[in-house]
Amino acid sequence: MRLRHTREKNKQPGAFAHVVPAHQLTRDRDEFFAQIDDESLDHFEDVSKLLQS
Repeated sequence: MRLRHTREKNKQPGAFAHVVPAHQLTRDRDEFFAQIDDESLDHFEDVSKLLQS
């Protein structure tokens, strides 16, 4: 809900295309994982597991 509100406030469509950030993360994954700390990586992994369940 909050993302939709922010996007509408910025005059963007309410729907969010997850494919764009997913492709960017895939393309830049080495750079991303080189700068992320272990705690953040653990949170990222937990969220990924929840989304896949």
